[in-house]
Amino acid sequence: MLVRLLIGGVTLAAAGYAAKEYCEENGCPWDDEVITPSPSYEHKQEKEPTEKVSYEKAREFHKRKKALYKTSMKTYREFLEKHDIKDDTLQTDTKLLKQKFPDTIIDDEISSYMEKIINILETLSYNLALHIKFVGLDENKEIDEESLQVIQTYAKNIYALAHVAFFIDPFNYEMITKFKMPDTYYRKKLNKEGLLSTLVEGMSLSVKKESIHVDLSGETDESTAS
Repeated sequence: MLVRLLIGGVTLAAAGYAAKEYCEENGCPWDDEVITPSPSYEHKQEKEPTEKVSYEKAREFHKRKKALYKTSMKTYREFLEKHDIKDDTLQTDTKLLKQKFPDTIIDDEISSYMEKIINILETLSYNLALHIKFVGLDENKEIDEESLQVIQTYAKNIYALAHVAFFIDPFNYEMITKFKMPDTYYRKKLNKEGLLSTLVEGMSLSVKKESIHVDLSGETDESTAS
């Protein structure tokens, strides 16, 4: 029995060497075989890759809006602290909730709202800082009610513009920040009324940038320039 096994092993080894030599010279017969993928594998290969969602436009909009908002609220907060004034109607340290919506949802109408908000915020921020600087020219002079009201109005409009929601849930009126449905679904939830009313209010204050003129006598007066 041992002899038979030994002979069988030698024969098998010889056959292996012969097959190896044949493959090296002529190529193995199985090299030309085409391996057919299984149905599940083939389905995965043919399936188109999912398109990556981009939020670049909304991200840039939020970045610019946040910069203007933070600067304005800091200026206003320092003004209140310096003159020991309380404003219970505005939380100047409130953070902006990021309105993250995909680029594909931004049509001409939405893009127009975004552009107007940034433009108005820029003018309002400029005018707010200018008014605060103007009332601070004379540190010994008490701030009059009219000047204070103008400054507070600018601050409130900046706050409102920065926080206005683009898309809201009509059932609870909360801002929509997660978009998992088709774009058409959310366009119907565009907060047009809120956006328009906030923009109109802001536009009434940002028609022109204001300026301060100093005459030759050294007296200051406040005026507007187009």
